[in-house]
Amino acid sequence: MQQIFTDYCGKETSMEGKAFAKLAKDLKLTNMKFTATDVDLIFAKIKDKSQRRITYKEFLNGLELIA
Repeated sequence: MQQIFTDYCGKETSMEGKAFAKLAKDLKLTNMKFTATDVDLIFAKIKDKSQRRITYKEFLNGLELIA
């Protein structure tokens, strides 16, 4: 999971919402019942309120919420 996180972060050590949404899309997790908006809402829920990016630990929490 760490490698997937790192791959989607690019040069950074944390992940932005756009990359989190791309991951969900690439893995074909989104459909009529679980939309891109749902992914955005999960991202907003897991990130620290003062930040625009998520850490690896927050990423894992997001995956749990998606599951």
